[in-house]
Amino acid sequence: MDYILNKPKSLPLSWIRHENNTFDFTNVPINKNCEWISLAKVSKQTTPHIVLDYIEKHSGKFSILRGCNSDIRQYLKSKGFGSVYIGKEAVLEFGKDHFEKKSLKKLIKRGSKYGKVIELPYNEENRNKIEKFKKISAHGNEPQLKFLYFSSFVPNTRMFVLTTEENSWLAAVQISVNSNEKLHTELLLRKKDAPVGVMEFLISEIFRKLENEGFKEWSLGEVPFLKNKNSAKPFSKSAFVTLAGRMLKFAYNYEGLYFFKNKFNPRWDDVYVCARPKVKLSTLFLFVLKINLHKLVFSKIFPSIN
Repeated sequence: MDYILNKPKSLPLSWIRHENNTFDFTNVPINKNCEWISLAKVSKQTTPHIVLDYIEKHSGKFSILRGCNSDIRQYLKSKGFGSVYIGKEAVLEFGKDHFEKKSLKKLIKRGSKYGKVIELPYNEENRNKIEKFKKISAHGNEPQLKFLYFSSFVPNTRMFVLTTEENSWLAAVQISVNSNEKLHTELLLRKKDAPVGVMEFLISEIFRKLENEGFKEWSLGEVPFLKNKNSAKPFSKSAFVTLAGRMLKFAYNYEGLYFFKNKFNPRWDDVYVCARPKVKLSTLFLFVLKINLHKLVFSKIFPSIN
């Protein structure tokens, strides 16, 4: 396969498009010889393969990229990068009916009784309101994961909320533009005591609003640790990742996240971590520390300390 004929159409997950004609990368040091290029803001006019070529030529250290799909993985492979499968991404395709299941329709109908969906303009007031809402949302009192997605309302992202007649928010979803064809979910927030069905209703309404905007697909985001055919190979790095996920499920319930996103009958795409010349197990361990997963695990083992 000639990779030049198969240039990636999208960016790694949580790399967003912005108005400036610049690359703005968040570089997270893993160790003295290794850095993780986590979040990024990229010009809307720049094609994904140009961004990846820029990283290859200008990164002074051994670089890690997370949230790479199969096309990005293949392109980076041609540049001397190795990869490890780490999970799957739930993708909704516009033009398809992702809400046809009877059980899902019932949830959406229940959720629709509690309010209406509005889009918030970006400003400091709404940014602060979202920060307050995060504290009363499910898992809001737990240690938060870092560097995996845009965890606050930032310019060039869109925020939709489900609000009651009394202007009380029940759920919120933040979306970024990943490419000319793809939207990506940064935040899924639900109030702790929100009624059943509100998140399903919110997602269905957002889908309807976005369907005619010219995009082809909307990613609901990644679910890590899910098995794939390569995970079955004994002693492989992807098998190690899957095993680690099972061991940590008591702290990070990836299966619950999978079951929620799978309600919408998405296309499940493989997601990889890529690095040059290869992804080391020691690097993956340090990666876990950087994203704060160890603090989440600790809080579950010793809840009284928090």
